[in-house]
Amino acid sequence: MGSRRGMGRLTVTVPSPMRFKKRASAFNACVGAALRGQKYSKPAPGTGGRRDKRIQSAFISAARSCAGRRA
Repeated sequence: MGSRRGMGRLTVTVPSPMRFKKRASAFNACVGAALRGQKYSKPAPGTGGRRDKRIQSAFISAARSCAGRRA
């Protein structure tokens, strides 16, 4: 079982290989909370995933509402 030690905003995970994990910023946490739990209907074939305009617009509106937040 690895140990963890925080160094400011980075978290060091030990043992080998040594990895660094960066904590989510307040902006990322806000956007994630705004998008969490939303339901979307099944898209038309070929328009899902990153091309889905409904999901893109939901992300853009969440990002605008969380603008200016810092860690």
